[in-house]
Amino acid sequence: METKTEMKMLNNVKDCREKMEEMSQERLADIVGVSQKTISNIENLSHIPNVLIAMRLADIFKVDIYKLFKDVNWERRTKGL
Repeated sequence: METKTEMKMLNNVKDCREKMEEMSQERLADIVGVSQKTISNIENLSHIPNVLIAMRLADIFKVDIYKLFKDVNWERRTKGL
């Protein structure tokens, strides 16, 4: 019987944002269409963004969405497939 595992999401949002000049959480929030608190929560791993927000972030940072967000447990469960 398969047991459910908790989703553990890591992300590189803060690293990507800090590499861009003049990109504060407030500015990023305005561009994405969310609050500064939402960006802060995403960066601090207390909020997993919906797919639309994740896609917007990946587009802004010009990175593949899979490089921006990573589900640690999924990688472990699918290793060797």
